[in-house]
Amino acid sequence: MKSISLAVSQVERITPEAVKISFIIPQDKKIAFDFFAGQYITLQQILNNESVRRAYSICSSPYEEELSVAIKQLPQGKFSTYACQELQAGDILEVFPPEGKFAYIPEISPEDLALFAAGSGITPMLSIIRVALQKNTSKILLLYGNKSPQTAMFLSEIEALREQYPDRLFVQYVYSKSHEKGALFGRIDPAMVHHLLKSQYASIDFGRFYICGPEQMVASVKQELLLSYDKKKIHTELFATENTPKKEYKGTTDITVRLNGQERVFTIERKKDILSELLKQGLEVSYSCLSGVCSSCIGKVTQGGADMDKNQVLSEEEVAKGLILTCQSHPTSQELTLEFDY
Repeated sequence: MKSISLAVSQVERITPEAVKISFIIPQDKKIAFDFFAGQYITLQQILNNESVRRAYSICSSPYEEELSVAIKQLPQGKFSTYACQELQAGDILEVFPPEGKFAYIPEISPEDLALFAAGSGITPMLSIIRVALQKNTSKILLLYGNKSPQTAMFLSEIEALREQYPDRLFVQYVYSKSHEKGALFGRIDPAMVHHLLKSQYASIDFGRFYICGPEQMVASVKQELLLSYDKKKIHTELFATENTPKKEYKGTTDITVRLNGQERVFTIERKKDILSELLKQGLEVSYSCLSGVCSSCIGKVTQGGADMDKNQVLSEEEVAKGLILTCQSHPTSQELTLEFDY
């Protein structure tokens, strides 16, 4: 997948720590940037002589003229610091076409929705809410957690949508460091989820669920939902994962890589992740986060074996078919064949 050079049309400050970045897509590039609500794009820029690539969820609707993402500045975050402090309208960024498995398709998902977001996890939810309200008659519950209203992204947009659709959009705010009227205090947890779905909004027949935020929050909410709902109806997206101890891998593997209609054969070290070894060889493998929270670098093992350090993206069925996150994977066999054109 190749990037396309796009000019930033607008940089809008949405909280003291976050900005909204927008692009107007040229007419001849619109097909390349078609997307489903919930998906993300990857941005790339040269910063201090280093190519820095990061994935950000799309917050705009597929039916809007502008394509927009929201970026929250992270401590020591290279791209987020640049975006929040230096990026201006008119600057050129390399932008990769939309992708991602966290997607809402209104034509096949007319059910009532329950959305759970914390922090910048609201970004893809805003796109999902806009599409669902516009294209379906479904009801939507949003549970949205932050430290305080001042740190919450898109509060005014959410409130405007709630006023426009008072009988369809229901919002419950949660703040961990601020007591506010009508809001819950603390962090999103299973008890809150159970109360909202089974008591306060028990009259709504929720049929599809989306969860986006930190790993611990996503895992706990999903576990609660699995007690009552089909796992195929539960969709999750992580913005960050916790560090886990890594297994030690020794030796080398002879790998055959099939990518973009070509085949390459070389030897890689098992102790390093497969993606970094492929990039070192000059292969143009798609990647974004490098931390196992997106789905850009998925490949399929057709011969041999590989283990993943962590996996919060692929389903059990996908893993059984041989799919791996190459940024988290290490070879476990002497020979390995990896397909990207599967």
